[in-house]
Amino acid sequence: MKKKLWGLLVAMLAFLFIAGCGAEKKATAKTAKPEESIQTVNYQTLTKDEKKDVEFKFKTTNDSYGYAVDMIVKNDTDKNVKFNLSRFMMMDPKDPDFQINSSLKKEITLKSEDEIKVDKLFENLSKSDFERSGSYYYLSKNYRLAYLKDTSGLDAQEGSSEQAATPAGTASSTATVSVAPSTLQKSSASSATPAKASTASQSSTSSQRIITNSYQAVALYKHSMALGGRNDIMATPVDGGFNVYSNTDPSISAFIAYDGNVASDGDVTPYSQAAKQTYNDQPGDEQFNPSKY
Repeated sequence: MKKKLWGLLVAMLAFLFIAGCGAEKKATAKTAKPEESIQTVNYQTLTKDEKKDVEFKFKTTNDSYGYAVDMIVKNDTDKNVKFNLSRFMMMDPKDPDFQINSSLKKEITLKSEDEIKVDKLFENLSKSDFERSGSYYYLSKNYRLAYLKDTSGLDAQEGSSEQAATPAGTASSTATVSVAPSTLQKSSASSATPAKASTASQSSTSSQRIITNSYQAVALYKHSMALGGRNDIMATPVDGGFNVYSNTDPSISAFIAYDGNVASDGDVTPYSQAAKQTYNDQPGDEQFNPSKY
């Protein structure tokens, strides 16, 4: 009898051990799955509310030629966000000839709930560059990040600007990006605009590519906005799609993703809606067909 009870006890213990291991494996799988399912997107495709959860801070340091600007970005969204560092710029809407491009050429991905510091995003600056009414932008004037006047550390650097060999301290963060600077930094707005017929060569997070060139991007924007008769609208290829703008009307600014979604003023119009047939008695009122361009 004792042997039977002992055997039954051993069997029960073995069963509980096996069941416990199985539950642990399931729990591990469940906790790992959300990490794998986090979506990675380009910054410009975030909604207006999501962009509010991406915080940008800019701080000056000294370099051997004057001032440099470090950027700190905090991502409080539930998505990983991609940036092309070469597409950051300083611009002044009151002076179309003032544009300072980023010194860096690199693509980065900022994970959800993470923070990163980018060293010397801009270099070779003077104090007068920060005294303008301009702002920091990403891709175009459609994505303003912060005012130049809000750049921190400028007053602290002024007293030591002549001591170029001693860099100022910067804020701490969880990661640092250091890449080689590009040869181009300061340029006029007109010289920074690529030719209209440029073809996008950068990758998109979308698996479906409907809009593949600048002509299609312009045509889709004009179709969706009932501007078929306008000849002043152009497009520039950028990471993930095309920036659309007018060379005469500064109020026209949008982003067309490779998948055909149209982003303007923080609102995103899906391709299915943007491509619908319109009835405005203008050229291209029929259902939009990208193969025509």
